[in-house]
Amino acid sequence: MLDVSVDGLTIVVLTHELVHAYTQLENDIDNEQWETGAFAAADLKVVEGLAQFIRELCAKARPEARGIEDGHTGQRQADSVTVW
Repeated sequence: MLDVSVDGLTIVVLTHELVHAYTQLENDIDNEQWETGAFAAADLKVVEGLAQFIRELCAKARPEARGIEDGHTGQRQADSVTVW
């Protein structure tokens, strides 16, 4: 069981999942998109690493968001179990 607030973890998990969508569907700096098949076949550490990195930037940019620090810590605990 993670020792975090439900609100904080919800904010962080939803941000993390939204980042997955953006990394796959949005154009990068070279105006390229990550094709669905290539995204699905990519190394899990790359896909999750991008989502975790950008989620962490969001958490640092908006620390005043209610519960984000608790959720951020809990998500990192969950990430370390599933990815690394």
